[in-house]
Amino acid sequence: MNKIQKQSREWFYSLLPVVLAIFLYADTIPNKYCLDDYCVIVNNTYVQAGIQGIPKILTTNFFNGFNGFNDGLYRPAPLVTYAMEYAIAGLNPGLSHFINLLLFALVGYVLYLLLKRICRDMHHLIPLSIAMLYIANPVHTEVVGSIKGRDDLLAFLFGILAMYYFLKFADQHLNYTFFTGLGFYLLALLSKESSLMLLFVIPLMIFLFTQASKKKQWGLGIILLMITLAWLIWRYYIIHSMPNPVDKGVFSTLNNSVVSTEDITSRLATALYLQLLYIIKLILPFPLSYDYSYNQIPVISWVSIKLLLSVIVLSSIALYLIFAGSKNKLVLFGILFYFLTIATVSNILVYIGATFGERFLFTPSFGFSLVTGTLLALLLRDIRKNDQMSSVLKNNKLYTGLLIIILVTYSWITMSRNLDWKDNYTLFSKDVSRSPNSARAHYNYGSDLIDMALIKNDSALKKQMLCEAVSELNRAVSIFPFYIDAYNNLGNAYANLGLRDSAIYNYAKTIQFDSNYQKGYYNLGINLYAAGQFRQAIPCLVKYAMFHPDAPRIFFYIGNAYGSIGDFDKAIACFERCIAMDGRDVEALLMLGKAFGLKGKLSNSLEIFSQALRVDGNNIDALFNIGLTYSFLNQPEKSIEFFQKAIQLKPGFKESYIELAKAYNRVGDKKSAALYNKLAAKIRQ
Repeated sequence: MNKIQKQSREWFYSLLPVVLAIFLYADTIPNKYCLDDYCVIVNNTYVQAGIQGIPKILTTNFFNGFNGFNDGLYRPAPLVTYAMEYAIAGLNPGLSHFINLLLFALVGYVLYLLLKRICRDMHHLIPLSIAMLYIANPVHTEVVGSIKGRDDLLAFLFGILAMYYFLKFADQHLNYTFFTGLGFYLLALLSKESSLMLLFVIPLMIFLFTQASKKKQWGLGIILLMITLAWLIWRYYIIHSMPNPVDKGVFSTLNNSVVSTEDITSRLATALYLQLLYIIKLILPFPLSYDYSYNQIPVISWVSIKLLLSVIVLSSIALYLIFAGSKNKLVLFGILFYFLTIATVSNILVYIGATFGERFLFTPSFGFSLVTGTLLALLLRDIRKNDQMSSVLKNNKLYTGLLIIILVTYSWITMSRNLDWKDNYTLFSKDVSRSPNSARAHYNYGSDLIDMALIKNDSALKKQMLCEAVSELNRAVSIFPFYIDAYNNLGNAYANLGLRDSAIYNYAKTIQFDSNYQKGYYNLGINLYAAGQFRQAIPCLVKYAMFHPDAPRIFFYIGNAYGSIGDFDKAIACFERCIAMDGRDVEALLMLGKAFGLKGKLSNSLEIFSQALRVDGNNIDALFNIGLTYSFLNQPEKSIEFFQKAIQLKPGFKESYIELAKAYNRVGDKKSAALYNKLAAKIRQ
């Protein structure tokens, strides 16, 4: 085989993982936004500022562009890509999914190049098989199918690029490869915090697969450590310089079952059990779910059989590393890579904002694929490095058959799962049965059912969906009795079903559990008002106004409530505050005019009604109330003018006919008075 043929063959093999990635995930392109896509793109002010938002992205925490929320994370790289996309095409989920697909295809290409170097003394079937096994694994569907998963995509892509260039530096001693590797390492850190473990992975790789001197290995390690420390300091500064502290809910029981107990032995036992579940999920990636929060994976005790099984499996792996790890460098590196990269999300070293997640396997699964691919290669017989691929596959039918079965099975699961990521409603409805004990899974599905129901025109279907939402949200609070948002949305569902008492009960629960729950005060106040319980509504609405003193509309509602109980002085003060912030609020102007009228301040009333008419020249209520005020001021001629204008705009306005009849009587026009009384009677009939 000449050099050109060999290069063509290598190029062909390097494209196979790329083609597989595109084949598996092309069906994600039509999908919509889902889950955290709304926080990082749709409702993120920095991203939607396009290129101009990049300075803010670089100097704030990950979710800061979403209402200033401080999630304690610093991942500017993916946000910069979203901002650039927005500058080009606006809100375009298809483009974002397409870019995720291209990034994953690029992962396949770089992964093959990296593996070919690591396995350079082996037949190219082995690195190719490992790369294909990685690309096909269904646990990656969450990262590739969710646009927000780009943080994992970029972190892994930049990470393996850094590994590849550091290997080239160790082999060729070219300075550009060293600095390129450093650049990709820094980009990986800026993509996701878990890339920190490359600090250990890269020196380990150099030690196992190169002839680099100890001096060079130590030098590389020290430089990586210095970059990492600088990044940690910068990250700490950014996170703690934000106006809002890190939200306490990030590390709550709802997010992470492990922290639901104070028993440290149970926490450790559960964290070890999670490691067994991760390994099982990699071997049997079905069923898949986007959510494993409280209480899908309950805390276990140190005497649990689950812990015993976990210890047996993990101890067996540890014993292999101790007594046989040096016999196969690929397996050794694969195991160490897996456990090093999963350590940051294991809930052993530190507690994180999740119990378990398939997305956490995106990087560690490379180590798993490396081990499984290497072990599968033990079935190969009579194989030499330069043998033809076709002859190797033909002469090793057991290996070929197993590889095909695994790839076909993985591919089928992957492509089926991609359909679930179409949109929130599809994902929530599918996964609620796959995570039946997750409070959040039931909450998300129930909440989305409410949103879907409210846009339905079919009243029967709308009621059916709202009833199902009630069932799902009740299930959520039965799993997690302190689920405040679930109580709030239960209130919303009941309110839309017309069950006002049930709505009020659930809204009251929210502020019972959290005295600072703002939506609870608002929803409770509005529903108490709607139920005619004005005195009970006022404290809730006033409390909400304390949180939002610059929201004019809340003062309109408070003013209405005060007016309903006859406290017109306070009603007037609230309406005036509302109008001071929004002088074009016609409703507030009308209510203020009426309040002045009820207080007997007719000149003030007339002035305010006239202001409302200047804002909306065709406002019938303003015309009618000006006419009424002129009647009270004993100016029937002027009142007739405005009642007539009201009738012209609304011919069926009965009250205007009645008041016109009274006004005409007062000016002595009995004929006109009789006519308008007759018309009023006809309208009444």
